[in-house]
Amino acid sequence: MGKKSAKQLEKEYNELLKKYNSLLENSAEGIWCFELEEPLPIDTPEDEMIRVFLEKGFLSECNNIMAKMYGFEEKEEIIGAKLHELLTPDDPRNIEYLRAFIRSGFKLINGESYEKDKEGNLHIFLNNLVGEIENGKIARAWGTQREITELRAKEKALKENERKFRKLFENVTEGQAIVKLIEEKEKADFLVIDINATAEKILRINKKNLIGKRVSEFHNTELLPKKQEILWVRDKQGSLFFEAYLPRLQKHLTINLFHIFEDLFCFAFHDVTENRKIIKKNVFLNKLLKAIRNVNQAIAKEKDKEELIKSICEYLTETRIFKRAWIVLVEDNIPVSYAAHGWGKLTSYLEKNIFNQGLTACMQKASEKKILLQIKSPMETCNKCYMRRYCKGYYLYCYPLKYNDKVYGILQVSSTKNIFTEKEYKELFLEVGMDISYSMHALEEEEKRKETEEKLRYEMELLQILMDNIPDAIAFKDKNLEYVRINKAQAELLGLDNPAQAIGKTDLDFLQEEHAKKIIAEEKEIITTGKPIFDKIEEVETEGKVHWFSVSKVPISSDSHNVIGIVVISRDITDRYVATLKLQESERRIRNYSEQIEKFSKVSADILSIKDEKEFFRLVCNSIVEISDFYRLLLYVFKDEPPYREILGHVGVDEEVLEKMKKAHVSKEMLEKVFEKGIRLGKQSCYLPHTMKEVLENFPVDYGKRQYKPGEGRWHREDNLFVALLDKEGKMIGMISLDDSKSGLVPTDETVGPIEIFANFISQVIIMRRLEKETQQMQESLAHFEKIRALGEMAGGVAHDFNNVLSAILGRAQILRRFNLPPEVDQGLELIEKAALDGAETVRRIQDFTRLRKDKHFTTLNINDVVSDAVRYLKAKWKDEAEEKGLYFNIVKNFGEIPLVEGNPSELREVFTNIISNAIDAMPEGGDIIINTFTQGDEVVISIKDTGVGMSEEVTKRVFDPFFTTKGVKGSGLGMSISYGIVSRHNGKIEVKSKLGEGTEVTTTFPVARAAPPEAKEKKEFTGKQITPINKILVVDDEEGPRSLLYDILKLLHYNVVTAKDGTEALEVFRKNPDIDVVFTDLGMPRISGWELSDELRKLKNELVIVLITGWGSQMDEKKIKEHGIDKVISKPFEFKEIQQIALECSLIKKERLTRNENKIKGND
Repeated sequence: MGKKSAKQLEKEYNELLKKYNSLLENSAEGIWCFELEEPLPIDTPEDEMIRVFLEKGFLSECNNIMAKMYGFEEKEEIIGAKLHELLTPDDPRNIEYLRAFIRSGFKLINGESYEKDKEGNLHIFLNNLVGEIENGKIARAWGTQREITELRAKEKALKENERKFRKLFENVTEGQAIVKLIEEKEKADFLVIDINATAEKILRINKKNLIGKRVSEFHNTELLPKKQEILWVRDKQGSLFFEAYLPRLQKHLTINLFHIFEDLFCFAFHDVTENRKIIKKNVFLNKLLKAIRNVNQAIAKEKDKEELIKSICEYLTETRIFKRAWIVLVEDNIPVSYAAHGWGKLTSYLEKNIFNQGLTACMQKASEKKILLQIKSPMETCNKCYMRRYCKGYYLYCYPLKYNDKVYGILQVSSTKNIFTEKEYKELFLEVGMDISYSMHALEEEEKRKETEEKLRYEMELLQILMDNIPDAIAFKDKNLEYVRINKAQAELLGLDNPAQAIGKTDLDFLQEEHAKKIIAEEKEIITTGKPIFDKIEEVETEGKVHWFSVSKVPISSDSHNVIGIVVISRDITDRYVATLKLQESERRIRNYSEQIEKFSKVSADILSIKDEKEFFRLVCNSIVEISDFYRLLLYVFKDEPPYREILGHVGVDEEVLEKMKKAHVSKEMLEKVFEKGIRLGKQSCYLPHTMKEVLENFPVDYGKRQYKPGEGRWHREDNLFVALLDKEGKMIGMISLDDSKSGLVPTDETVGPIEIFANFISQVIIMRRLEKETQQMQESLAHFEKIRALGEMAGGVAHDFNNVLSAILGRAQILRRFNLPPEVDQGLELIEKAALDGAETVRRIQDFTRLRKDKHFTTLNINDVVSDAVRYLKAKWKDEAEEKGLYFNIVKNFGEIPLVEGNPSELREVFTNIISNAIDAMPEGGDIIINTFTQGDEVVISIKDTGVGMSEEVTKRVFDPFFTTKGVKGSGLGMSISYGIVSRHNGKIEVKSKLGEGTEVTTTFPVARAAPPEAKEKKEFTGKQITPINKILVVDDEEGPRSLLYDILKLLHYNVVTAKDGTEALEVFRKNPDIDVVFTDLGMPRISGWELSDELRKLKNELVIVLITGWGSQMDEKKIKEHGIDKVISKPFEFKEIQQIALECSLIKKERLTRNENKIKGND
């Protein structure tokens, strides 16, 4: 080959450079080159060479991967760094790294260096490096490195975990064996990998003899878990707990098998052999202890020997430690009682032989030796024993039930095995035997004690019966004067429930100290001198009660004649003494009461004859003050409207205070609550001490004026006494309020007695006067009603005649005005028309005040709204006009929450407008109008009160009379009459109360609406042509004027009209003209009235439209109109346009009936 040209060499160099750069940038490892500032001879000593490497060596080349290992983004940032800046010289591991490089001949594989990045974090790198030697000198080194920091950390952690595991494995208290699963076709086995020291100890085997062997070689594989269970533990990462018994070692193990990883498992096991023995022993011991506990409980509970030994035998066999148990009680070695359990049918056999043949040989031997006898092999005497065949094969234990060398019986138990292998078992059985023995002794002693106690109890009962049945109080005291024994009478005297409560106590514990000391001094004198006291009268106070006694005290001496105590016999003579006092007190009360009754009778007779109500109550109040213990009094009755009470009389109350009280609201409900909370006295009185004055917190109270000395039972200035006024049913109708006590003492039942008598007298007078007043009002109302009724009958006839006349005038005037007449004639006709309409209105008003109108158009409404409307309508009068005159009217509306009523709002508005207008007129200087609305029972009440001039009693009586007025020419005298009629039509009541100078109050009441009345149908207005043509109209009237007027109006309206002068002719005309669609008929006609004519015509043609024309107007009864089939009613006088409207409405009625008939025919088809 020839030499390569420079160009070829350059090309190859560039390709190699390109590959080199590609290797640098694409390598996964860091690639670097460290150079020395000056080459260093390779035979330089190691330490010197290492120093030069660190100080003179620098990074001349590397890739970006290496730069990033040190925390740099680009390699240019790290190139030029000194070796000691990257490779920490203080770390001896780095010195060893460089030393290994030198010793390897400058070719080191997998050398570890410990270097820090720019943040100072330590990194471990694995390096492969080679040195470049030039002329025996090292100039540079090339190498690669990869980071193994995390790998070394994991390796370190793994080693630490292995160390910990090995330490734990060798030191745990449970045996552990690491095994590997060997899967076979149908079963699984394990190969032992390792065992710990505890496992060696439990299995009694050396680790070397076990490792590498199968578990089945030293353990039955049938006792191992099944293959499916082992695979479940491996796949589910669970654990399996089971027990195993190693016959070779005679050990019980509890084993927990859990998975480690892959096919490696761990057996963790405990030796529980000793635990099993302890548990077995504890089970037996618990059963024995349970039997002993039950036996002891029976001993403590049962007091009957027979029942006790039965329970003991049952409890001993209950736990199944003993197969059978029986007890034989003996007296002088002879059986006297017997109990057994666990024998079944043999019980009766055993019982028969025990009492016939006596104790068995083993029983006798146990009784003689008085020790526990244990029998397994039969004794010589057993061959002749009647129980031999039933004891064969059992361990038999006989124990003598003895106490203080006395044998009470024999306890025998049998068992299928020897249960007394342990000393403690035997000791427990002996202990229960001793407990049974002692219980026999205790029961015997108890029987003796009961006999002694019974005798003593009998003697003590005799003594106690004697003491308790003597009415006198008896007490025995020792020489220290402490109570030793007392009877019931003495216990009651001392305030004790039980006589035993006094034992060991003295009179100082029960009586006042001063009194007790006197008794003690007296009784010490008796003990000292030995002299008794008989029938001494003593006064004793206990618990605030005073008793008088006849007392005898006698000393008690011992056999040596020394006084060792006293007996005190007290006879209570309190009843006799108190009876004497009460008799004296009764005589005093009777005298006092007689004097008060005499005064009451005299006062009652005097004041009953007084007719003036104000004077009557003035005398009543003065009389109460005269006979009672009080100086001040207020008498009032309750009302349903504010302020809810009316003050009838008073004594000792200032006028200024009285005026305030008259305006203050005090209801019956408020006083009833006072009675609930205050102190009740007598039958109808309530005492409210000043300590309870918070009860009167919302009351207008004027406390008494007098001051009193404080003290118990003393009256206080702020005390109050209330005595209720009751009606016959016991309901409160009023109240008498009293204060300022004369005696200064708190009232009692006795002191309120005379006042209550007077209160009942006042109640009867109030009720009687109310009845008289109501009777008088009813009589006046009845007379007024009769007056109005007579006037109404007359007015009704007049109204009818006037309506007929006005009908002709009005109708003709309206007809004439339809023609083109001269203006002056038309103006005259207009005046005639207005005059006729005004006359019709006058007739309506006459009907209103006589209450003859029956056209009710009621709906449900709220009276509050109606009253508000009336006030608003009159605003011009009470505000605008009044302000022009310099007057001021204050209208106060106290509207309550009230239910709806039924009524005509327009009519009711007229009522309240009249009342309020009259109130304004009654106050020429201005004033107040107070309007109250509230509910009273099933009625709504409206009270309108003014502060005007008022009216005299005479004027008040005539206020509802028609045409009566006090306003002169300005008044019509019909306002209140009309209002009376409207209220009456609404089933309401209206009442006027007035006094000259005190204003007037008008009260109206209306019943609460029971159900909403049907809404009035809206009246439709029709204009234009007929909806359905009317063929012919028949006009019937017995008077020519109205008949011809109606005929002319209908003709002008282009209707075909025929007439008849009465009902008979009308029927004839109708039969001749069957095409008549509408009939206009008068009501009052000779022979056949309008009602009868309507009935007959309806029979002839059911769809006929009938219009009734009447001068009675609104007096017509709507129910009667409906019953006779009347379709429309026209009141006289009628107007032209009204007839026109009625005719159009008749055409609509005709259409509706024709349509209904057609639908019926179609339905039948």
